[in-house]
Amino acid sequence: MRDIGKAMEDMLSEEGLTELNLLLRIHKEWPLIVGEDICKKTAPYRLEGDVLHVAVDSHAIAQDLHYREKKIKEGLLRVGVGEVKRITARKVNLKKRFRY
Repeated sequence: MRDIGKAMEDMLSEEGLTELNLLLRIHKEWPLIVGEDICKKTAPYRLEGDVLHVAVDSHAIAQDLHYREKKIKEGLLRVGVGEVKRITARKVNLKKRFRY
């Protein structure tokens, strides 16, 4: 019997939704990539080619992500997402827009 997460990844890849599949992997691994504190204040919401878009709850967190960009890219490589060349941050009200 296969793991449901693995089955979903396979299905998305078969349907040509590789970026969505990678974004799901990023969501799953995000706490390990950025740490629990930053994870609570951010939400990766789109992957376009080699650009990752992240929603943040403040400009200070956006700046923090900028300073951590190299480490975040390394973490993304480590979890099998591939090379991300750029990370953008957009300030949004995470409590209203992203409910997990």
